[in-house]
Amino acid sequence: MWRGTSLNVNASGSVESPNHFSVTGHYPILPTSFPQRHCTYGEFWDHDVQWCKNALGSQELDFRYSVLQPIVGLCHFKDSITTLKQVTGRAKCDVQRYIVPVIAGAMPTGAVIAIRALMDFRYLAQAHVLTSSTRDKIKDALAKFHEHKSTITDEGLRRGAKSGAALDHWQIPKLELMQSVAPSISQIGVPVQWSADTTEHVHVEVIKDPAASTNHHNFDLQICRYLDYIERCRAFETATRLSSALRNGPDNGQDIPDLEVDLAAGDVDDPSAEDEDSEEHPTALLNDIWAPKRPVPNFFSIAQTLLTTVPGSIPHPIRTFMSG
Repeated sequence: MWRGTSLNVNASGSVESPNHFSVTGHYPILPTSFPQRHCTYGEFWDHDVQWCKNALGSQELDFRYSVLQPIVGLCHFKDSITTLKQVTGRAKCDVQRYIVPVIAGAMPTGAVIAIRALMDFRYLAQAHVLTSSTRDKIKDALAKFHEHKSTITDEGLRRGAKSGAALDHWQIPKLELMQSVAPSISQIGVPVQWSADTTEHVHVEVIKDPAASTNHHNFDLQICRYLDYIERCRAFETATRLSSALRNGPDNGQDIPDLEVDLAAGDVDDPSAEDEDSEEHPTALLNDIWAPKRPVPNFFSIAQTLLTTVPGSIPHPIRTFMSG
């Protein structure tokens, strides 16, 4: 992070006073959410670093990082950054702190401006306090990147990860996601307050865990089959436990199909009012098997309430979902 006048592209290309504390409203000691780290640091490492690597070469880029003055509290890459494996978010953050002064004067001016614009976008979007002027700066930073990104493709710096061939398109999902940051700020406030932990957890249960049990071929088909088997097992467990409860327990006055219909319609009374001591009541069994283990918030009603809430009365931080 650095001051807004740190890069003079019309002079020697040097960088003056790199200082992330000059970004108004940004607090580097405060952690960012996982989705934000994935979007900002992930895009930087997967694309920006690769453009720099293709422009300078791995050896030159590593050398420039190795000769930087060590700073207390920041990681010093004395060996190499291009050969790092399993890079953590902290390491990506430390690499991007130095990227602009490292490439200044060695890459085409337009490419440096484009990368610098993305850096401005990332650090401004991470601010914990945003105003309309800051939001406009975020828009301008992204617009400046789009204005100068042609230099990267013209110089052949954007290449395929496997083929190594030059690419002339910008079909980057994380870059596409950046287009929604500024509009979201106008609608729901600073992005750093939002979390996608719920959907990320579902992604682990529905995608990652089933994928781990496959043979790493035809993922879609095998994941669907895995989920279908899990659903069948749950349904079988429900049927057997209900059958056992109805066969061994007291007469409940209705058969299983009618009970399932009433449960779906919400017409069954609370079993605790009729038989508090019966732990094997069919309704209790269904709730034990199928009911969520934690309260399910209604995000749409919450969002509607926030739209009509008096400004300044909303507790912070809010944790719901991202839109835009």
